[in-house]
Amino acid sequence: MASRISGQSGRDRRRLPDLSVRPDDDTFTPYRDKTVPHEFSVALNQDLDRLVVREWRDQQSGALSDFVVSQQTLDSGSGKWRDVALVDAKHGSVHIHRYRKSGKEISRTEISDYSTREQLEDIYRDIYDFVFDSWEENRRRWTSGR
Repeated sequence: MASRISGQSGRDRRRLPDLSVRPDDDTFTPYRDKTVPHEFSVALNQDLDRLVVREWRDQQSGALSDFVVSQQTLDSGSGKWRDVALVDAKHGSVHIHRYRKSGKEISRTEISDYSTREQLEDIYRDIYDFVFDSWEENRRRWTSGR
């Protein structure tokens, strides 16, 4: 038999808020569940380098919920695509990861903070150009390891 708090009926207790659930705040957190993923790629030079754009949009609203833009190069030895640079929106900031040929991360640099979905959308619109404009420099770093 369930215990009752003196002075409260079962009905009153059901209307109390569940304090084990953290209340929503205004900070937007990227998510991928209940989304529609979309991916496309753009060749950069003779099909040896490319940008791969992955975005996740909310199934109901179509609003952007998360994204990744990665610059990849075709590894002539293995024939596999390898990340050179990758921009994502995890942990409340948009940041770029740069890699060596070995796959080891050279650096992680914050590009911008965001706290709303609208800010994330604005940043996303500019990220493609940001990565596209710096692809040759990223490739040089990947090749040299610096």
